[in-house]
Amino acid sequence: FELPSRELPTVYTENVGMDTYFYLYSSMTPVTVKKAKPKSLAVVYDVSGSSENRNLKKDYDLLKSYLDYLGITQFHLITFSHKKHADKQCDIHGMKSIINPDKPNFDGATQIGCVDLSKIKEDEILFFSDGLGNIGSENIPSTNKSVVVVNSSAVADHSFLKYVAQKNGGSYINLCNKTQNEALEQLCNVQYNFIRAEYDGQKISEVYPSMPTQVTGSFSMSGIMKSKEADITLYFGLGNTVKDKVVCHISAIDEEKPTEMSMVPNTSSNRGVANNVKRMWAQKKLAELDIQYEKNKQKITDLSKKYGIVTRNTSLIVLETVEDYVRYEITPPDEFKEEYFRLMASKPKTIESTDITEYIISIREAFVSWWKTDFSKIKKEKEVEIRIAEDDRSVQVEESAFFDVEDEPVVAPGIRVVENDVESRSIEEVEESSASTDSRENRRDADDGDVATMQIQYWNPDVPYLSKLKSVEKTKMYDAYLEMKPQYSSSPSFYLDVAGYFYREKLNDEAIRIVSNLAEMKLDDAEVARSCANKLVEFKSYKLAASVLERVVDMRSEEAQSYRDLALVYWELGRYQEAADLLYKVGTKQWDSRFTNIQQIAINELNALIALNPGKVNTSKYDKRLLGNCPVDIRIILTWNTNDCDLDLWVTDPNGEKCYFQNKNTAIGGRMSDDITRGYGPEEFCVKKAKAGNYKIEANYYGTRSQKRLQPVVAQATVYTNFGRPNQKKEVLTLQLGHGEEGATIGNINFKK
Repeated sequence: FELPSRELPTVYTENVGMDTYFYLYSSMTPVTVKKAKPKSLAVVYDVSGSSENRNLKKDYDLLKSYLDYLGITQFHLITFSHKKHADKQCDIHGMKSIINPDKPNFDGATQIGCVDLSKIKEDEILFFSDGLGNIGSENIPSTNKSVVVVNSSAVADHSFLKYVAQKNGGSYINLCNKTQNEALEQLCNVQYNFIRAEYDGQKISEVYPSMPTQVTGSFSMSGIMKSKEADITLYFGLGNTVKDKVVCHISAIDEEKPTEMSMVPNTSSNRGVANNVKRMWAQKKLAELDIQYEKNKQKITDLSKKYGIVTRNTSLIVLETVEDYVRYEITPPDEFKEEYFRLMASKPKTIESTDITEYIISIREAFVSWWKTDFSKIKKEKEVEIRIAEDDRSVQVEESAFFDVEDEPVVAPGIRVVENDVESRSIEEVEESSASTDSRENRRDADDGDVATMQIQYWNPDVPYLSKLKSVEKTKMYDAYLEMKPQYSSSPSFYLDVAGYFYREKLNDEAIRIVSNLAEMKLDDAEVARSCANKLVEFKSYKLAASVLERVVDMRSEEAQSYRDLALVYWELGRYQEAADLLYKVGTKQWDSRFTNIQQIAINELNALIALNPGKVNTSKYDKRLLGNCPVDIRIILTWNTNDCDLDLWVTDPNGEKCYFQNKNTAIGGRMSDDITRGYGPEEFCVKKAKAGNYKIEANYYGTRSQKRLQPVVAQATVYTNFGRPNQKKEVLTLQLGHGEEGATIGNINFKK
């Protein structure tokens, strides 16, 4: 390795093909001057759950000392967690009620981007946070005001906090490695910074750092030159005020004379040739990408593998032969490259099949055939005899003909129907039929007079914390919750139960904040994250739910449920094309056997989305055999958060007949999808023409194969009436089920003609 040791500014270059990687280095003496005292101050303070880990006394002491130095008694206080909370004028005594180590009021997940700094009018902003965003937007709007970022937590996203300060002309103060006097000195002074670089974009590209950077004892920069020679000008100064300019001439030509690099006043420089400049460039690019790690995760992985650099999600691997490099698709050293590229060219390509399989077509045809069946003309003669094997609960039907009809083609499993003009149509004709304004059977909209009322049975566990909340006044419930929180802080059930009760009491903001703690407590647990998102959907907080589910997709990209959950939230947000594309992906891909029949459920939702939002979805790339809306009077979906669990959806119709895995088709036309004994569901019940009367909805927790389940299974039931029609209505309920809990009531639908 090489250490730049010269006093004069130095340029290192490395030619790679037609590109020249360059690295500039110069020793510098940091300069600081007293800054002009701001006349007004804004304090943006993170009050999320993780803020309990900060050194609150250091925060308070620093703020008090700085206010005394400025001679300011009042300041603009903004607090935030998953959203902005307080926004008021405050003094240091008012601040103490927030920064109180004896009675902390920190709660909820952290949405870093929920405060718009550009709208703050004060001269300077102090931003107190650990930078650990875990929900919602992470993009902090820029401002032309100086932003000083302060952190006092041992666990923090230091790269991101530096980024926030640097892009807003401020500095980052880490109170964990500074004394109060050192921190105050930094607050009172303006730092010497690299401000920007100027160059011809046709000759030079990808220069890092690309944003303002504090200069300590040295400064370095790296980039890629496309031409043989080029100039780059670097600007340095105090804050955003330029004080110095460095002009550097870079050359790829192999010659003895030194490369010209001048600093006003002019100074000569040296040029060196090295073999590791491209890796130094990659390290600088990775440092900037790492500032927004979640957003740039794939870019970081690709770049670190290409240049052999260990990052958060990459590790060292021993590669001995050229075959090892081929196996892991890692570019080798020069001596292996010729053989590597030859072997890579002959390596069989893995291409994901985009063909629609016969299985997917068949389950779609089965659903359409059921949908076209006129159950009013079918008379059920006797019940189906079913035997269930204890090992896998597979259903074996003893008899196949159970209907008193003429010999007609079978169009749905176990059902034969009389022929009519609807039955003879192709799948493709369903879409045209359902879209027709003359087809009242398919529309059955509000003018038809069908009225359905839904009564949801709220989850009501017998737990002490809910009993305590019930006994206090509504205005004091949140304080009571904060008092109990330390005792139950590690229990996901606590947040789910309490948030549900707050929502019932119409304390919606508090409910959302409470359940967002699930994102704060276990960032890498997909099941907990999914539970959090499901509850946010129930509370109609769709933007936050989408941000959580996007993380679930990253964690569980192999699971169909991850994409379906996200698609349904995108639908609610009006992001129709994105929702449709995700549903089509779920509906046309071959998934693990845990997700049996999820393709048909997703295609059913895709067609309803297209029908209810005409002109909003481009279907040109979709297989036409799968298109066609099939609206129904009642549709119920049951999903759950824990893998390898078996929940059953039960629906009892006005005739008293229960539709479930042992009785998938009822006399009035009720249809239950396949029984899901692993995975996360979903199970779907539909009835196209509902009989007037009461429909009881239940969930049965049959059992689990999960080895890590530490809390009750969280189930979500979504109940639709007039699904796929303009007057579609939806209710969502999230509930928890204990092991062996049979027939937990979800709710009732009272359908009237």
